[in-house]
Amino acid sequence: MFQNLKNAEDSYKREKTLIENNKDFVSRNNKKMLLVWMELSGLLFFILSVSAVIVSHISSRFIVYFLIFCASVLMWIVVRKSNRGGVILFCFYVFMEIAFFFSAYLSIYVNNFSLSASTLGLICLIPTTVIDRYKRVFLITFVNVLLLCFATWYFKEPDLAFDDTINFVSFSIVGFFVGMHIRSRILLLFEYQRISKLQSYRDFLTQLPNRRKLFEDISLSEKGKVKNVVTSAIMVDVDFFKAYNDSYGHQQGDKCLKEISACIKKFGEENNVSFYRYGGEEFIGLGSIHSYEDVGKICEKLRKSIESLKIPFEKSSTGFVSVSQGYAEISRNKAPGYAKLINMADSALYASKRDGRNRVTGFNEDIILIDGVDTSDLTNLSTRYSARTRM
Repeated sequence: MFQNLKNAEDSYKREKTLIENNKDFVSRNNKKMLLVWMELSGLLFFILSVSAVIVSHISSRFIVYFLIFCASVLMWIVVRKSNRGGVILFCFYVFMEIAFFFSAYLSIYVNNFSLSASTLGLICLIPTTVIDRYKRVFLITFVNVLLLCFATWYFKEPDLAFDDTINFVSFSIVGFFVGMHIRSRILLLFEYQRISKLQSYRDFLTQLPNRRKLFEDISLSEKGKVKNVVTSAIMVDVDFFKAYNDSYGHQQGDKCLKEISACIKKFGEENNVSFYRYGGEEFIGLGSIHSYEDVGKICEKLRKSIESLKIPFEKSSTGFVSVSQGYAEISRNKAPGYAKLINMADSALYASKRDGRNRVTGFNEDIILIDGVDTSDLTNLSTRYSARTRM
């Protein structure tokens, strides 16, 4: 018994983690499902409201039909405009209560001479359509079944009430466990999709975001879909890395890149700069809250941080691996777009390499932009390796 309790607790923790990791997927799924329910409910109760006006023997139900129709439309509007998981989940449970109320009204209060068939369908169906922690689903289902049992014993004959109670409990158990199974499968699918997406955005060697992720983030920034838009770009290049590979071998070269990448990643997190692997031994950083002068200070700090790793390199003037950097800031450099901003930072990087490497250079009017690359489109920057000879 204790082992079963432990397994149940482990299952709850795993489900909680999966929901937290995939809250955007879960929210979108619940929203999509709830909108379908709202549309069906709105259409159904609109027809029933019209029918209650036309058909005299159900005219007394018009107010119930019309109120549920209005509630369906109102919640549809709220859910349609909201992307907040909590709001969507709240509306889902409100709709669940409305559905249970109407079912109880119709099958227990109005038709108190027969079994509650429609209510059984709801008890079994609703827990299978919402993705939420199973403890909350269980609690709400339990309370609803308890209220339904109370209502059926109050309004129906004992024989019918007893049959209804057995059916309510049985179908709620079936619905809960079937729903838990469906939720676990959906959550695992969401988790596989999330991991697959993360892997497609991450460079295998350095574990930094890759160029694909870079261009997607810049695109979101251009469209104003992020809280802090990109205002600066930093290009980082490992000095004489080809010579390092030739001297120490590619395995040692990979190890060197991993060490530098780990340093860059930690540095970026501490200084509000997002770094990506741009290709080969080059990295790019994007900042959103720094002035031109601040970017320069950050670059110099990064240069010293990498130098302090003290990765041995005999052919380096310092005896250790170093980096060259170039940076640009969108306001100071009057960059008309992010493609041009990156091109400016890249040009400043090559000025650093031309002037002796192991240094930082900010883009200015004395630096000539790199030729041969169309900067009107971000994707064209990927051609820059073949557009000119590397220094």
